[in-house]
Amino acid sequence: MKLIGTLLLVASLYGSACAQSRELTEASHALYRGEHDRASAIARQYLKLHPGSAAMHVMLARSRRAGRQPP
Repeated sequence: MKLIGTLLLVASLYGSACAQSRELTEASHALYRGEHDRASAIARQYLKLHPGSAAMHVMLARSRRAGRQPP
């Protein structure tokens, strides 16, 4: 029973990490294409659901700085 619980925990954590990776990749691509507003929007949307994501906070700050938006 412990094994099943552990496997479910690992699967859920992996799924969460994959979602962040996908969103982070999409925001990063937008940023490097010069689409600062799009990168900011992706980061803000993700942070509504996952406010503790340090990587997305960094992405939001980078996109704002690149687009010269105040923090």
